[in-house]
Amino acid sequence: MQNFPQSHHELSLYAYIPASRQPQVLKMLSGVAGMRNEAFLQHHLLYKPARPRVPGAPTDHFYMQLICRIAPDETKETYNPREQRWCIRLEDIPEVTRKPVVSRGIYSANTYMGDVLEFMETLGYTLQSSYFTDNNRFIHGNIVITVSQTSTPPRSPLAPTAPGASAAGDPKIDPFGSPFPKERLRKVDDGWVLQAAVRVQSSTDVQSVNAGVQELQNLKKALEGVCELDVVERLALDTRVR
Repeated sequence: MQNFPQSHHELSLYAYIPASRQPQVLKMLSGVAGMRNEAFLQHHLLYKPARPRVPGAPTDHFYMQLICRIAPDETKETYNPREQRWCIRLEDIPEVTRKPVVSRGIYSANTYMGDVLEFMETLGYTLQSSYFTDNNRFIHGNIVITVSQTSTPPRSPLAPTAPGASAAGDPKIDPFGSPFPKERLRKVDDGWVLQAAVRVQSSTDVQSVNAGVQELQNLKKALEGVCELDVVERLALDTRVR
């Protein structure tokens, strides 16, 4: 994974938050972290290799994500996926471990100039799905706490400015989707997912890993009765292409 300059190892715990309890949980997290939540919207594009994996090949194929934060002042008229600053992100399958946390490698690289969507195609990846996450973030020590809700875009025709579209529009369906108007986004689930994550440089840095695990366990104890932070089934986070 040498081509991902921002590689790190992530330790994490998760909890499901029913919609009715989300305001209470945000209030509690604000007290624990000593800060107001940072609210933001993200666009996610999921890609898979265009070529199928050859049976018996020594390496697995993984899904790859493009993620961008949507500026608060963006509108339906100004938002263009091809002009966003995307982060390319690959999440490894979680390790088999006895530690009481999810432990896996994260590989990422920021993009700055050019059409990264076209770049993904030249890499041999095809778009599989588009979705959005409404996020509330807190920082507590070395822990990044994110409470997210996932939505999918409504099916809409290509915008006139999109490649291949005419001034009168195009009957094709926009594969990237738009978060506008926000009222038309379709929630995958009314509930929210809380992720508490600690970043360490390497899984071989035993001291940092142990410290991160302890921080997460302390947070889990502090949130008892509010939400149940726990390890997610390893295969539920499997990012390999089947």
